[in-house]
Amino acid sequence: MKNLILIITVIVLSFTSCNKSNNSDNSQFSKSISKSISPCDYIDKQMIVCHFGMSNTKLKFQDLNNESSNITAQCGYSWKKSNVNDAGNTFHTNRKSKNNHIKIGNFRTYDDIISAASDFKKTYWVTSNENVKKGGVALNSEESRDVLNEKLKNLSDDFQVTSKVGLRLTEVYGVGDQAFYDHQNKSLGVRFGTLSFSVFIETEMDTETNILIAKKLALEVWEKL
Repeated sequence: MKNLILIITVIVLSFTSCNKSNNSDNSQFSKSISKSISPCDYIDKQMIVCHFGMSNTKLKFQDLNNESSNITAQCGYSWKKSNVNDAGNTFHTNRKSKNNHIKIGNFRTYDDIISAASDFKKTYWVTSNENVKKGGVALNSEESRDVLNEKLKNLSDDFQVTSKVGLRLTEVYGVGDQAFYDHQNKSLGVRFGTLSFSVFIETEMDTETNILIAKKLALEVWEKL
């Protein structure tokens, strides 16, 4: 009789566990988050230095719209690209910016998990569709569409991606509950439970590396919250 009860208990627990893992309305990320978040409190020089290995004296602090609202506030650092000389001239004309930059921002909180999952995805798809209607923005000249497509196909299992809307938007796995990389704004939007924010990253690294670094930074930000 005891063995029968034990078997039934194991079956019930197994069924419950399977259901839970397949329920998109659940999240393993849960924290009490303040409605007012200052991005500058969750990014520091060490977070940048450990990924790029430069001296922290080369980093320039950037604080954008931090007094307005969570949605528009951004904070981070920039530093000169290696192809820029002391006079500020670039050695290669295909660079769009003379500086690398990494910022976090656009923090947003949601009422519950269901609305968070729906609204977060809807925000990215609406933005992406608007870009398509306007003709969109081409990939930067450092990487052609074919080259980037090939890289995305060869990524390891811990970095699965699904290309969307002509590579203007890429769904990224392995961080938070949902994540999208916006190729136009060079940003990784991530949702952890009922909180979402973006990591803006433009460096001399290729797109694949930038996304991987952005994922790590997003996790570091979440741990600091």
